[in-house]
Amino acid sequence: MIKKLILVLLCHFSCNYLSAQIDENQNIVAEKLLEKLKILTTKDTARFNLLILYSDALQYTDNAESVKSAKEALQLAKELNYRQGIVQAYRHLGALYLPKSDFTTSLDYAQKAIKEAIDIGDTITAQVIENNIAQIYAMMGDFEHAIPGFKKFYRAALHLGNEKSIAMAVNNIALCYLNLENLDSANLYLEQVIHYGEKLKDDQLLAYGYTNMGGLLDKKGQYKEAQKNFELALRLAEENNFTEIIIQANTGLSEANFYLNNYEEASRFALQGIEMSKKAGVVQNQYEGYKLLTDIYKSQNKFKEALEAYQNFIILSDSMRVEGKKQIVIERKEQEFKRQIDRAYSDAKIKETEMRNQYLFMLIAIIVVTFFISFLFYKRQRDARQIQKETALTLQISETELKALRSQMNPHFLNNAFISIQEFLRENKPDEAEKYLIQFSKLMRAVLNCSDKKEIPLSQDLQILEWYMQFENLRLDLPFIYHIDIDEKIDIENTYVPPLILQPMVENAIKHGLMPKQATGNIYIIIEQIEDTIHAIVEDDGVGRNLNKKVTEPMLKNHQSMGMKITRERLNILNAMKNIHADLKIIDLTKDNKPSGTRVELTLPYQA
Repeated sequence: MIKKLILVLLCHFSCNYLSAQIDENQNIVAEKLLEKLKILTTKDTARFNLLILYSDALQYTDNAESVKSAKEALQLAKELNYRQGIVQAYRHLGALYLPKSDFTTSLDYAQKAIKEAIDIGDTITAQVIENNIAQIYAMMGDFEHAIPGFKKFYRAALHLGNEKSIAMAVNNIALCYLNLENLDSANLYLEQVIHYGEKLKDDQLLAYGYTNMGGLLDKKGQYKEAQKNFELALRLAEENNFTEIIIQANTGLSEANFYLNNYEEASRFALQGIEMSKKAGVVQNQYEGYKLLTDIYKSQNKFKEALEAYQNFIILSDSMRVEGKKQIVIERKEQEFKRQIDRAYSDAKIKETEMRNQYLFMLIAIIVVTFFISFLFYKRQRDARQIQKETALTLQISETELKALRSQMNPHFLNNAFISIQEFLRENKPDEAEKYLIQFSKLMRAVLNCSDKKEIPLSQDLQILEWYMQFENLRLDLPFIYHIDIDEKIDIENTYVPPLILQPMVENAIKHGLMPKQATGNIYIIIEQIEDTIHAIVEDDGVGRNLNKKVTEPMLKNHQSMGMKITRERLNILNAMKNIHADLKIIDLTKDNKPSGTRVELTLPYQA
C-alpha cells in the first residue's frame, strides 16, 4: 500500500495573483468569457486579459483548450510588445503543464517568465516565479531543491506583510518537510496555514491546510484524525468548487478509510478522485487512485477488479515517465551518447591516420597557447609585484618626509622660546624669566610627547595650543585675549588631527598680527564639523598683512614664517599619501576699507 500522497501545493501560477478561487461554475464562466472574446476581436490588452481569464477558467476542465488560449495570449502580448503580459502568459503556461506532469515544459516557461520579469525590473513578480520554480521541483519530487525557493518567497512575503502569501509559503514548506519525513517541522508549518486560514476567513486556505494536515496525520498512522481533516477539506472544497482540493481530499479519504478497514468507503472515494482527475487531466492523481484501488480490491479479495485497476496503474505509470523525472532523462541521454560514441569510434577506424595528425596538431597548439598564457600570467604577476614595491617605497619615503617635517617643528619652536627668554634676561627680569621657563618646560614636554605621532586627539592638540598662548602672553607687554569655540557635534576626545597643526597659525596671528598692533588684541579659534571634514579657523584682529609695511617690515625682516611653510608641506604630503583634500587658506580682513586682521582657514578630513 502506498504511503506517499501527492498533497496540495498552494499555487501562484494563475493570472489572478494569490487567488485561484472561482465563485461560479468554471464551465459557465468559460462560456461567458468565450462570448466576450467573439465580440472583442481587436488586438489589444483587453483581449489579452480575456484570453488569460478564459484559459484560467478551463484549466481543470479542458486543459488542451486552456493551453491553446494561453498560447494565443502570449502571441498577442509579443505582437503588442506588452512586456508585463508576456511575463503573465509565460507564468500561466507554466501552470497549465503541471497537471500533465510535463515538468520540463512547465519549468521552461517559468524560467522564461522570470527572465522577462527581471528584464523589465519587476522584482516582485520575479520573486513569485521563483516560488513557482520551487513548486515544480517539489512536484518532481526534488524537495531538497524546492525548500530554499519556498523559504526565499516566505521571507519576501513577510517583508511585504502579505498574509495570504505567507500562508501559501508555509504550506509549501510544510509539504516538502512532510515528503522528507521531517514530520515535526511539517506539523509546525501546517498549523500556521490553518491559523492564517481562520484569521483571514479564507476557505481556500483552510481547505489546503486541512488536506495537508490529513496527509501528515496519515503518515503518523493517526487515521481517524486524518479522516476528520480530509472530511473538513472536502466539505469546504465542494462548497467553493475547488476542483484540485476535491481530488486530493477524495484520495486522502480513500487511503484513510483503507487503513481503517472501511473498504467500501475507501473504494468509493478512490473512484470519485479518479473520475475528477480524468476530467481535469491530472495524471498524477489518476496514478495514485488506481494504485489505491488495486490494494483496496486485493484486501476485499476482488481479484478481477484489482487486476483491472492494476492494469490502469501500469498504463499511467508509463505516462508518468516524463522528461521531468531526472533519472530517466539522464539514462536516455546516456544511452544516446553511447550510440554516438560507437558511431564515432567506427568512423575513427576508417580515418585513423588523419585523426592522429589532427590530434598532434591540436596538442602542439595547446602547448603553444598554454605557454603564451603562462607567460602573460607571469608577466602580469611580475608587474603587479613591481608596482606593489614601488607603492610601498613611495609610502615609506612620504612617511620619512612627514616625520622629518614634524621634527623640524621642535627646533623652530625652541628657537622662538629661547629668543623670548633672552629678552627677559636682557631686560633684567629674572622672576619673569623663571616663570617663563617653568611654563616653557611644561609646554615642551607636551610637544615632545606628541611630535613623533601621526595623529593625536583634538583635545590634546587644543590643550598644547592653549598652553602655548598662555606661554606667549607671559612675555608680551600687552597680552592678548583668546577665544576657543568648538562645534557640539565634535567629540574632541575621539577626533584625531596631525600634532601641532594649529600652532603655526596661532603663532603667525601673534607675531604678524597682534605684536605690531601695540594694543590688546583678540585671537578667535573656531572648530566645526562640515559633512565629513573638520573646518578650523584662526582669526585675529591685528594689523593685517598689508598695513603700513614700513612699520611691520623692520620687525619681521629677520623672521621667516617657517611654521606655516612646514604646515603647507605637511598637508601636501598627507594629500598625496591618503588621497584626501586637506587645504589651507589665508584671508585678509577689512573693515571700512581698512585692514582689520587676518583669518586662516584649515580644512582636514574628519577622522574618528
